[in-house]
Amino acid sequence: SGTGPYSVTTGWASAGSSAPLFVRRTTDTAYASTTPGNDNTLVLPLAANATYTFEAFLSCSDSLQSSITGKIGFIDSSSTMLKFGVNSAGGAPVGATVATSSGNVAGIVSTLYLEDGVEGDQNFFYVKGIVTNGSSAGNLHLRCGISSSPSKYMRVFSNSYLTATRVQ
Repeated sequence: SGTGPYSVTTGWASAGSSAPLFVRRTTDTAYASTTPGNDNTLVLPLAANATYTFEAFLSCSDSLQSSITGKIGFIDSSSTMLKFGVNSAGGAPVGATVATSSGNVAGIVSTLYLEDGVEGDQNFFYVKGIVTNGSSAGNLHLRCGISSSPSKYMRVFSNSYLTATRVQ
């Protein structure tokens, strides 16, 4: 910034790019269904005819100490391509698991280790992915669920986040 001889111009942006989009969870939430459902907090609006890279940092536990595993996925109602991978910290890691689709729902990663939630134990999932929207704008949603009986649940803690950056 500045004026006259002190004027400065930065050229960081490329055609079609934008500042990162960001949303974080401000409360804990629990998922008790074996069919992953949309997280109504961790959702970002994405433009039409655009490609984004995205990442999520999820702090989770098996709140009932029931030895279940968690499931996560992503959906974007307007995407033509959606792919992501996830790594876990804590317990037995899932490694670099990739879920992909040629449509608007990426496959579900369904064997995520969940710490037993004893004395505040949590474990973390780090997700990276890419999504391309077609001719309509859409919303990128995190989806969560569990591997077994609905009488058990996966907790996603506050300060988990989702971010996306337009790259084309």
